[in-house]
Amino acid sequence: MFVKNATWALMQPVAGTQHRVLHTLQTTEFRVPMGFNTPVNADNWLSGGPLAVRRSILAVLASLILPTQASGTLISHCGRGRTFWKAMKSLHCSEDRQAFKDRAGRWSPDLIDAVEFS
Repeated sequence: MFVKNATWALMQPVAGTQHRVLHTLQTTEFRVPMGFNTPVNADNWLSGGPLAVRRSILAVLASLILPTQASGTLISHCGRGRTFWKAMKSLHCSEDRQAFKDRAGRWSPDLIDAVEFS
């Protein structure tokens, strides 16, 4: 559930731009390809999307789950833990913030602590 919810949150559009949240929170090792604009409303968008986009998403998720020592080069310039989540939320419109809060409300307390979700 975490992967699905966090991927959804990363793929939301940033208001007033042609970018998605992932563009801002990507890692330097696995960047979003230039010109990326996959419609995330399609049911199979992730499986049909470019491999580079999937790598970029997984790198961000790995940086949130893995210990700092194991994810050193995968960490977004927005950091990890509370700093990362705050940056993500600031990029979401109010409806997306609420939808993500509702989704995260179904995560286990152990997961919430492990990824320092706030």
